[in-house]
Amino acid sequence: MTKKTWWRWARVPWRREGRGEQGAVSVLVVMCIPALILVLGLVVDTAGKNDERDRTAWTAEQAARAAAEQIDLGAVREGQPTGYDLGAAQAAAQRVLSVAGMTGTMRLTDDGQVAVTATSQYQPVILLMIGHGVTQTATVRVAQGIGDQEWP
Repeated sequence: MTKKTWWRWARVPWRREGRGEQGAVSVLVVMCIPALILVLGLVVDTAGKNDERDRTAWTAEQAARAAAEQIDLGAVREGQPTGYDLGAAQAAAQRVLSVAGMTGTMRLTDDGQVAVTATSQYQPVILLMIGHGVTQTATVRVAQGIGDQEWP
């Protein structure tokens, strides 16, 4: 036995031939990979659904503004509480929603506000159980005035 190879034949308790922790890494990997995929899916799909919710809310706000711009100034000047051209307001709201690829409804509230409800679909990337429909509602009140001062 030479000095260079004596360690190969030494008997130490942590070095057993053919036994021990062989395969322990593969068990750890098999257990951790699904957990990592689940966490990654939760992060990616939750962020995607939140982005879709924000996009839907923004679109509902824009559709409500477009519908509110269809006000009939002559009717408002005559003192009617809702001086909207209802057909034009609904068409304007639907135009904005359709350009964004969403569906929705527009209605006038009792106090003369325009409310638009927009609905969109979210397709999850990783986890198929999260997501699907996203609905947001935006309400716009038409005000008259200059700057911060509002006229009655």
